[in-house]
Amino acid sequence: MNLAFIMEYLTLLLFVVICYGLGFTILKWVNFQSEVLERHIMFFAIGLSAIPILGVILSFVGIPLYWWIFLILSLALPLSLLIIFIIKNQKNQHQTGHEQREQHEQHNQDEHNKEQEKIYNFNIKKSVLTHLKTLTNLKITKSTIYIFIVIMMFLIILYVMNKGAFVSPWLEDGDSWGHMGYAKYIEIEKTIYNPEG
Repeated sequence: MNLAFIMEYLTLLLFVVICYGLGFTILKWVNFQSEVLERHIMFFAIGLSAIPILGVILSFVGIPLYWWIFLILSLALPLSLLIIFIIKNQKNQHQTGHEQREQHEQHNQDEHNKEQEKIYNFNIKKSVLTHLKTLTNLKITKSTIYIFIVIMMFLIILYVMNKGAFVSPWLEDGDSWGHMGYAKYIEIEKTIYNPEG
């Protein structure tokens, strides 16, 4: 495999993770509740719209616009919530084990350890299964049908743009060349502001 080919897909994956993480963070703060499919689409969409705003704020503060800064900011809340979930799950399992030890002091230590492992494995499987059930709990409603229509329209427009206007060596007007120049400036200088002078 070609390294450039792999890097292209890794960059795309990084973009999706940053968008999804930023959207998750923003919607977690506003306590957004909706259907499962709509929620995941909104995570990506809100995160996508937050990238330029975050870029302006970071440039205003004087923080350079590196990709890893965006990645850290997008994954800070999701990873901290995951760590808190794991700690709470282990704490609950420890409390369950402590109560069982008080009730069954006459059992020897080997049986107790085997029982603890079974409870631990059962609780992890149970928590994973409940999360998978919420992800797979997709009901076909009017809202879901509209979401699928919007996704299909998005894919058609993406195909047209990818195989149409952006493939042409002569872009339609100067706007796209200007946007490309601004993007190159941000890539090189790591800021959105022009230098003074």
